[in-house]
Amino acid sequence: MSEYGGFEPPDDEPDVPSEEEVPETDEVEPHVVIEPRVGAATRMAENESSNVRVAVSGAVSVAPTGTAAPVDADSALTGFTTLGYITEDGVEISPEITSDDMKAWQNAAIVRSAVTEEKWTAKFAVMETNKAAVELYFGNMLETGDQEVNVGGGAGMRQSFVIDVVDGTETMRFFIAEGAVTEWEPLTFKNDEAVSWGVTVTAYPAAGGEQIKAFFGTALA
Repeated sequence: MSEYGGFEPPDDEPDVPSEEEVPETDEVEPHVVIEPRVGAATRMAENESSNVRVAVSGAVSVAPTGTAAPVDADSALTGFTTLGYITEDGVEISPEITSDDMKAWQNAAIVRSAVTEEKWTAKFAVMETNKAAVELYFGNMLETGDQEVNVGGGAGMRQSFVIDVVDGTETMRFFIAEGAVTEWEPLTFKNDEAVSWGVTVTAYPAAGGEQIKAFFGTALA
């Protein structure tokens, strides 16, 4: 007999079945299928794999400044000399653009950015040891039957450049009216590598202000 007159006090905790007492069920939650939103589906339908371009082949050509500029992506060039085989890294056209951010008094929010410097370069390495490649690299013309060249003092010679990119029947062409070599890759001589003449060309503003003009063989949609 307890101190409560023979009656045990009620248990305030509800009975919780043990894990063994929980009945098993075959019920499975229904699979939820998430349908894409209409806007996303529309955007996917507008994708065109035929617009994907690969630079399968191409060429880099050089000429004195003032040579007749190309007018499209496909016409034959006049007055330009093709540099020949380019290494497998191809051509890299790079923008280097810097800007200053203008901040407002309120919350230091950036409200405008002003471009302070814009520079476009084209980097490539010629695998052929030919007249055009050597003169481009050293910045001086070959002499004595095209068998010798002065090294040094020729950097900064401005020339015109055309970079052609070919993907089957699709073409792209980039024209630099005035450019000069501003960086040089080291000349490396090894018995398992081709001698390559690697340079970076900086594009300077032409008469119209553009640094590079791009042409496409077909109209872009």
